Amino acid sequence: MNKILSIITLICVSQLTFGQNTFPTTGSVGIGTTSPEARLHVSGGSIQVGNYTQNGMVYLGGGKAYAGIGSTRSDGGLILGKNIYARYDNATYNYKALVGSTSSRGFSGLKFGLDGKIDLFSANGSVTEDEVANSDQNIRMSINSQGNVGIGTASPGTTLDINNGTLRLKGSSALGQEAARFVVDTGASSGHTLMILRNTSNGEILRVNGGGSMILNGDLESKKVKVTQTPGNWPDYVFSPNYKLKSLHELEAYIQSNQHLPEVPTAKEVEKKGQDLGDIQATLLKKVEELTLYMIEQNKKTSAQEERIKALEKENQILKKLIQKK
Repeated sequence: MNKILSIITLICVSQLTFGQNTFPTTGSVGIGTTSPEARLHVSGGSIQVGNYTQNGMVYLGGGKAYAGIGSTRSDGGLILGKNIYARYDNATYNYKALVGSTSSRGFSGLKFGLDGKIDLFSANGSVTEDEVANSDQNIRMSINSQGNVGIGTASPGTTLDINNGTLRLKGSSALGQEAARFVVDTGASSGHTLMILRNTSNGEILRVNGGGSMILNGDLESKKVKVTQTPGNWPDYVFSPNYKLKSLHELEAYIQSNQHLPEVPTAKEVEKKGQDLGDIQATLLKKVEELTLYMIEQNKKTSAQEERIKALEKENQILKKLIQKK
């Protein structure tokens, strides 16, 4: 009897270790190895959970309502998340992650799909079991095969595509003045457009070009505007002794002929081309300085005339006294 038991035991042991597998009653389990290095060690192979007709998921915790990892039907996409799962029953479930359990706390998940597409999807509040979790309306962020990143959209059309949202850039003063919060660099070419702002009602509102120009279709309100000038352009040279000031007769003739001051753009030019704020300020200052010179010159003439009048009045008094003596 003891011999028979020994033979049966040897047969069982041989079966448990056959094919480089080991299934001890205690300790670690090895598949493809007789020396497992973990509680479950699979060597030279893979683990398949589910098949073409069953749910292909591994649940961590308490079932579908907890954390899980698995694969979606048809595309073999990898999904992982909280309160989500996948079904393989039929083509209805192709590519889809489903809500694991009806809940008032929502779900969150991540899917790695075909062609390098990655989707982050979630919902808060009430959700219902088996509704589609990775629908477009639940996509919070998506990266497509071109590397475009979409926030609030499942189909990003640009490198960063934010749909119906706000971009906020916040930094610390400790970064210093040179640490810019927002930088757009188009490279060496100046022909690129750096930024366009538009809305449905007014169309394009603001355009910033690579060459440094900016076009604004609307009002600009600011507490302070600083405009720099090319050295030598600011008209202090008007007060130089060598500056040639037009006479008032020359100025009058120019105005009668052209209907505007010299060097000041005409109304048609401003309507067609606009005006350079820095240039027009410099031009207006130049005219003020020229007007100041005219006033100084006129004041000299007026002062000389007043002195001449006083002298004539004095002579007139003398003549009156001489006439009265006669």
